[in-house]
Amino acid sequence: MTDKLDGLRWLGALDQKKVDREDFEAKGKGKYTVEGLDPHDPEWLKKAAAKTNAAKGDDYVELDCGLLTVNQINWLLRNIVGELTYCDDNHQLLWYNRNQDPNYRMLAKRRPEQVGDTMDAVHPHIGNVIKYAKQV
Repeated sequence: MTDKLDGLRWLGALDQKKVDREDFEAKGKGKYTVEGLDPHDPEWLKKAAAKTNAAKGDDYVELDCGLLTVNQINWLLRNIVGELTYCDDNHQLLWYNRNQDPNYRMLAKRRPEQVGDTMDAVHPHIGNVIKYAKQV
């Protein structure tokens, strides 16, 4: 069986001192941080969407090379092969893609209630998981 971390070998060239200083507890504030909400609230996504008047459903989103509805963007992202996770510059989980195949086994399984959580809370504190996640 191939080591699932083979694709992360390039991370060894990073300056580990800088990597170790990454604030995975999201104590700071980034450009797009939604303030005033508990990042560990399982209802964070619903509350953040309401607070920011987020587009939804058939609302259009102007992109740099197109115009799509939120539903169309969701469909595209759900059908990407592989696992994607997006956290902001404050290390807060803002999005992940969910494969619609019930037999698909995710390497880094995510749950809807984790959206809004800090990277420290999302990643297990076992082995080198935090080290590798900080490098990414």
